[in-house]
Amino acid sequence: MERLATERNLKALSIQRILKDMIQDTKNVVEAGFLIIVVDDYTVKILSSFLTMTEVLNEGIFSIERLQSKRQPYPKYDALYFISPSSESCELVTKDFEKEKNAMYRRIHLFFSHEIIDMVLEKLVTPGVVKRTKTCKELNLSFLIRDKNLFDVGLPGALKLFTVKNERDSRDKILSNIKDRLASVCAVLRENPYIQYQGNSTLASRLAEYMNGHLSEFFNTRTYNEKRGLMLIVDRTIDISSPMLHDYNYETMVYDLFNTKDNELELNDKKYKLDDKDELWTKYKNKHMCQVFEELQKDFDSFMQSDYSKVAKAEEQTFDEMANVLGKMKGYKTKTNQFSLHLKLAEEITNVN
Repeated sequence: MERLATERNLKALSIQRILKDMIQDTKNVVEAGFLIIVVDDYTVKILSSFLTMTEVLNEGIFSIERLQSKRQPYPKYDALYFISPSSESCELVTKDFEKEKNAMYRRIHLFFSHEIIDMVLEKLVTPGVVKRTKTCKELNLSFLIRDKNLFDVGLPGALKLFTVKNERDSRDKILSNIKDRLASVCAVLRENPYIQYQGNSTLASRLAEYMNGHLSEFFNTRTYNEKRGLMLIVDRTIDISSPMLHDYNYETMVYDLFNTKDNELELNDKKYKLDDKDELWTKYKNKHMCQVFEELQKDFDSFMQSDYSKVAKAEEQTFDEMANVLGKMKGYKTKTNQFSLHLKLAEEITNVN
């Protein structure tokens, strides 16, 4: 948590919101026993895009359950529900507490991914839920993270915007979903941006209208960064050629040319995880391949001249120095494996081209 507090990128601020504002604050009011997290089909994607299950469980969580799945009741434990503010999810929560003698959990701590409307919230007003609810908050975290400052609103069906011109209700529903997710990004960053939009685009102007109204209301009672940023809203018609161009950065080339799935790479019958724990992957993935070829070799040469020389000359050192070197062997081995992987990938990409 101390490390996260010193970082100001979108991912770090979002993780801090999950760990501190949701999990830790809930644990502080739990009277006794373990805490269980319950997520729905949408919020499980959000949670897993920021943290691994192990990282969440390490915060003192007993287990992570799926709202839509059949679950074992734990009537003596509190449950933290991190769910989307949808009618379906709220109805499933009420079913957990329909019968007093068969209640799933002892106390309820509700966190919604984004703003919940009164009509949906009313579905939770049942005797079983009301008497057990200890917390009810909007976490305002409703997007998927792709990089430290790169996010995805998680709406693959949004392309329907270009095919529902004569169905205003369907179009407005999609734009409203985009608005909710973009607004949660602004909430995490505490940004109340000035909004500019593509004037000849009905979609862009409509979304800008939604965003302006929502953010004006949201930040009416909340503080935001004094130096306001700029949000530019355009649709794909402003640049129809870019999607046809191939991106030659490292991440794109790796995903196009190698067997990868869910950030996992399979190469020579071995599996490698491509995530933030791989320092080289984090450094190079958004760079053009020309930069990667040049910088990777320089970094490897520097590594060989520093860490490798210390290990190779261990026999010439004192016992204290040797003990210090051995203590760093794990990190040295990890770094060596990372260089081995990325040098191999760079070589394979060169051969393909």
